[in-house]
Amino acid sequence: LVKALERANAQICSFGETVRDCSGLGSTLSAIVLNGSRFHLAHVGDSRVYRLRDGSLEQLSKDHTFINDLVEAGEITIEEARKNPLRHVLEQAMGEGFEKAYMRTGRLLAGDLFLLCSDGLHDMIDDERIRRELLAQGPADEICESLVQAALDAGGRDNITVLVAKVGK
Repeated sequence: LVKALERANAQICSFGETVRDCSGLGSTLSAIVLNGSRFHLAHVGDSRVYRLRDGSLEQLSKDHTFINDLVEAGEITIEEARKNPLRHVLEQAMGEGFEKAYMRTGRLLAGDLFLLCSDGLHDMIDDERIRRELLAQGPADEICESLVQAALDAGGRDNITVLVAKVGK
């Protein structure tokens, strides 16, 4: 995963340097590999990876933002962060270079549900609403459509990218 992120970063940087209108091009990236009984996560930016396990939602990724650093230091609350106009100031992004991707590995359990999403989703609806939408039983594509619609109904000010993966029994 690290090598894939490094190659993608180099290609985005190269593209931004060679295509005049794409100078300063950047992106976030969240990837997860489900392999046997383990998951492997790689992440840069402020897109997110969540896991729903036994009804409990956990953010597995770490936002690479100035505001998240303030939350982790206890200087502001999560609610204050959600309203802060600087919440999208990235400390790391693909195409703009990154010091170190956030990596995480863990155990898979039958029934785990993973959500990868852009800030267009998690900015518009809070984690509790995301949890409720993920708890709704049904095919992954219907859950994705429901999450996108919830973000649009809440104002949908940014692109909304959503992917759901379910771990079978």
